[in-house]
Amino acid sequence: MSAVGALRFGDPADVAADNTCLADEAAEPDIAALWDDFDPGSGGATFAWHDAEADRFIVSWDGVRRGSGSGAASFQVHLIEGGEVELHFEDLTIGGGHSYGGDATVGFQDAAGGTQSLGNSLLVSCNDDDVISESLGLVFSSCVDGDGDGERDEACGGLDCDDGDPARFPGNDELCDGVDNNCDGVVPSDEVDGDGDGWPLCDDCADDDASTHPEALEQCNGVDDDCDGAVGSEQGTPEAQDSNWAGARLRGTKWRIDESIELSRLSVLLNGSQSQTLTFLVYESETEEGPFERIAGVLDTVETSDLGWHESPPLGLRLEGGRYYVTAVSWLSSAGYFWATPEDLPMATPHGAMLGGVALDSVWSPPASLGGTPNEVLYSFRHTFSDEVDEDGDGSLRCDDCDDDDPDRAPHFAEVCDGIDNDCDPGTDEVADADADGSSLCDGDCDDADPGRHPDATEQCDGVDHDCDGLVDLDDPDCEPGSDDDDAVDDDDSGSGDDDDTTALQDDGCQWECDGAGVRFGARAIGQGATSLSCLFVLAAVRRRRPERTECSS
Repeated sequence: MSAVGALRFGDPADVAADNTCLADEAAEPDIAALWDDFDPGSGGATFAWHDAEADRFIVSWDGVRRGSGSGAASFQVHLIEGGEVELHFEDLTIGGGHSYGGDATVGFQDAAGGTQSLGNSLLVSCNDDDVISESLGLVFSSCVDGDGDGERDEACGGLDCDDGDPARFPGNDELCDGVDNNCDGVVPSDEVDGDGDGWPLCDDCADDDASTHPEALEQCNGVDDDCDGAVGSEQGTPEAQDSNWAGARLRGTKWRIDESIELSRLSVLLNGSQSQTLTFLVYESETEEGPFERIAGVLDTVETSDLGWHESPPLGLRLEGGRYYVTAVSWLSSAGYFWATPEDLPMATPHGAMLGGVALDSVWSPPASLGGTPNEVLYSFRHTFSDEVDEDGDGSLRCDDCDDDDPDRAPHFAEVCDGIDNDCDPGTDEVADADADGSSLCDGDCDDADPGRHPDATEQCDGVDHDCDGLVDLDDPDCEPGSDDDDAVDDDDSGSGDDDDTTALQDDGCQWECDGAGVRFGARAIGQGATSLSCLFVLAAVRRRRPERTECSS
């Protein structure tokens, strides 16, 4: 141990007071903790202690001074079992050009083995006051820091619980990644995926619902399915096909809005090399031709150094049905922007249609108004609409309701004859004639799937209410005599060939027959020969008791 801030192994020869840079082939120090011309006789002291509990040997220079200089230095060397060496610096304000190693050497070499000239040396600092500092610790070890996070592997005496992951080391902040980032042996409870959707609680806005997470598709259910903080549907432009880099630009989308809706957010796809301020803009016009007047402008400074979607602050802007709008963003610094060229424009959406793109160049300040002529492309935008609300209180959300301003119209309502599409299904509206028989349900059509049943149909005696008056066969005075209700074998009611006439009395075209006497009555001849008075009498009786269908008898 040398007073001049150095250690030497084996040879007890003194280390020279005047430092040199390593490697030094002379018999100089093996460890230069802070090799300078210190003299404990001028002040301070040196100490050595074996820390048996931690199995280390500590050598300390405490407040040592140089012959010249008003300040003092305090530093230590820790020799650790296994060959590891630590240097600790506490006070380096010495003065006279010697502070912070300005006239000292810090490093290691194999002087005892005489191999320093063969490369067994490590120079940390030589007469340089920009390398070491107070409260600094240096480690000389064969145990490397594999992931570069500043901590060595636990396997060789370090404290890093995973030396292959730079995000895991003692003292690190816990990240929302489901692992123990600070190596305390505990994964925080909010980093557990409670619903098994692949997203831990710290990233999942509803960790008890596997259908709700940041990558979920927004549904029409009144829930923030994709955890973006907005409840509503998202209308995006087609996937980008082309791109360009430029600054001082305004790019946007021209819209026709068919029903009033709230625009909650606007997002744009950009790439850049630096952070910059984006201005999200909304313009409005009563006509498609314009001019479009600015009704909203929101600034947001974003980092565009990576390709990504950049979202506006909340807008909460009501777009009125029957009007036209331009949603846009402007920026100054050069950035990459993207667009697609759809085959068909306008492009229909649930709330209207996208009519085309809007482009202005050399925009140093967003204009107060715009013209109305769009181009044939759609720039890469996403629009979030607040349509998962029930404004008319009918139990149906706007995104599912055909008219969220009318409480009498909703998909779960029954259609009634009031001139309104109550169930939001044009196919079941009262003016609809599904079977094309000339009558709708509200016209009295009792079966709009059967063209043979409607109020103007001729009643047939076949067990079906054809004319929709609620009466069937003999109960209906409109029943047409002679219409055979069997299998069309005895169509002329001749009295022969009707295989189904097996009962004593049958309804064969609203006529009654007496099988035993062979007598009929109806619009045609009665009987096979002359009229039988007794049978007519019985028939008359049967006619009075028609509901019981009593058999004839002689």
